[in-house]
Amino acid sequence: MISAKESTHKIKKRSLLIGLFVFLLLAMIQRWMTESANDYIDKGNSKLASGDYNGALRDYYYADTLDDSREASYLAKVRRGEIFLEFGKYDEAEKELAEAIKEERRRYEAHELLGDLYGKKRDFDKALNYYNNAIQYNNGSGAALSIGIKRARMFMRKGETDLASYVLKNLYSQAPKGNENKELLFYLGILEFDKNISSNAYLDKLRSDDGYKWKIEKMDSFIGKYDSSHGDVFNNIMVASFYNSIGEPYLAIIRAKKAINADSSYRDAWITLGKSHFITEDYSASLDDLAKALKLDGHNGETFFRIGSVFSKIGNEKLAKEYFSRYEIFR
Repeated sequence: MISAKESTHKIKKRSLLIGLFVFLLLAMIQRWMTESANDYIDKGNSKLASGDYNGALRDYYYADTLDDSREASYLAKVRRGEIFLEFGKYDEAEKELAEAIKEERRRYEAHELLGDLYGKKRDFDKALNYYNNAIQYNNGSGAALSIGIKRARMFMRKGETDLASYVLKNLYSQAPKGNENKELLFYLGILEFDKNISSNAYLDKLRSDDGYKWKIEKMDSFIGKYDSSHGDVFNNIMVASFYNSIGEPYLAIIRAKKAINADSSYRDAWITLGKSHFITEDYSASLDDLAKALKLDGHNGETFFRIGSVFSKIGNEKLAKEYFSRYEIFR
């Protein structure tokens, strides 16, 4: 006959074994969920790289659902935010990235992407705040340079070229000599060019680079034609048009506005500004600029063509056709 003491001991032993079994089972389940979540992250990354965005979103969703350790969940939210941002779904991107920051505030990726997002929304101060956070949290990942360049370009978009130049020069002073970042060299060079309308050592380092050579050649051609004796208003419009031609519309906006501040009755200044805003996809501002140009000269074919182009871009084909037909009359 089993005594009460032996019975109690057996119950405790059984309970201990059951508890250990449950613990091991839960640990195995947790490990499986974490591994599965990481597998889905890898699958999502592969699909993202191949352009299968819907498949990638689905895999990232599964990873987020499976993982409660925050690592895969964070990465899944960041990647979903990146995809939404790519397709202009800013509200969805902002939600995903904000949730990612709640989970891992001290990682830089979500902060950087929110900087990109607010840049696209033209909220430059918010963009700069998030880039500052991203630099603070990048922990020597190597991303500090690219984020720093984005930060400098955001100052350029705000029209604060001196601050942009200051940021870029600081980055350059920290970069290893002889293997400088080409984008860094280009923006240092173009800001120096903007001051003097001449070539410089930064740009000279890019003359043989396939990605920048064509811009340097166009710059050389422009320098050859530039004549400071034509006056500030005319020259600012010329420089602005040049910046538009090499894909730097924010620098063009600064120059066009300088011309307009000096002489708001100069039709071509408004046309150039309208073209710059068109390139930056600020279609409302572009239409306002071109309307002012049209008010100054109602018979200029280029103005009608550019207004038609804006309406076509925003999907108003009826008005686009109307302005294109006027262009044919006055061209």
